[in-house]
Amino acid sequence: MRRAALLALLLAAWMAPAACGPAAPNASPLASPSPPAPSRVALPAPDDDPTTGPGPLAEANVVVPSWGRQAGSRCWTGRVRLKHGQYFVEHSGKTAVTVMAYAATDLDGDGVQDYVVYLLCGEGPESPGRQVVAYRRDGDVFRPMGRLIGTQDGAAMTDFLRTDGPGRVSVLVSHVYTDGPMSGVPTQRRAYAWRDGGIEQVGGPTRWADPDEAPAAKLAVSAVKNGFDLTVVVRDTGTAAMPSARILLTVPETLHPGGLGWDGCTDVHGTGPVRYLRCTVGPIPAGGQVTAHYQLAGRSVGPAGTVSIDWTPPDVYLAGDSGEKPIG
Repeated sequence: MRRAALLALLLAAWMAPAACGPAAPNASPLASPSPPAPSRVALPAPDDDPTTGPGPLAEANVVVPSWGRQAGSRCWTGRVRLKHGQYFVEHSGKTAVTVMAYAATDLDGDGVQDYVVYLLCGEGPESPGRQVVAYRRDGDVFRPMGRLIGTQDGAAMTDFLRTDGPGRVSVLVSHVYTDGPMSGVPTQRRAYAWRDGGIEQVGGPTRWADPDEAPAAKLAVSAVKNGFDLTVVVRDTGTAAMPSARILLTVPETLHPGGLGWDGCTDVHGTGPVRYLRCTVGPIPAGGQVTAHYQLAGRSVGPAGTVSIDWTPPDVYLAGDSGEKPIG
């Protein structure tokens, strides 16, 4: 009897490790699966920057009005024949005249389309003259109806012509020059129309403002990547709201747009080991910020990339931005 009890105790001790030991592999709980990578999204290529060019004045006879006293004799005046939107005579001692842009509308209400033309004498800061002139077509000649604004009126920059309804044209102007984008200086949009037999300003400021007192946006951009998720924050620490801004994401070519968040973006592709992605964000209130979320597909090799402000509207003074920043 004692021998049977002893055998029973030994058998129980031998079986205990198997009962209390680690569970069999097929009995262990399954680890949570990693979330699947977002599917790749194809983005459109960017459109070319819109420029109107010379349009109907590319090959035309045009009467060029006076450029004012400050231009002296360096700029052509009178009737000239434009070729490819430009008039230039080599060894003449005069500077080329170029049609930079135009807008078409019936200014004087006679049922015939007129043309408002941005003319430039020379180029860059050494340009002695620029002016925006209204023209009507007279047979095979474009004859001036009047000047909207020019260097002789204190304008150092004029650009971005547009029609603002029938018979009304506006132009972005500044009395401060910059070699960079026009958004880098304070600007004004002034509107003009035909009144009492001549061109008159009918909208916008009539005097130049002190650049130091002009409302200005100041943008700072940052980006953080967490797995496949990318978060971009654009802050405006200035005094002017920014209606929109275009950011440039530079990422390794092994990463692609994927999943959500890429509406309004374009893929520039780029060359070499990087991919350039442009996205528009906004509006950004003065003193506020906007946050954008994107998903990426593919795999990261090395640093995540960089982010920067690529473009802002020309009619909002951008006093500065944070430049190119690494994606954290």
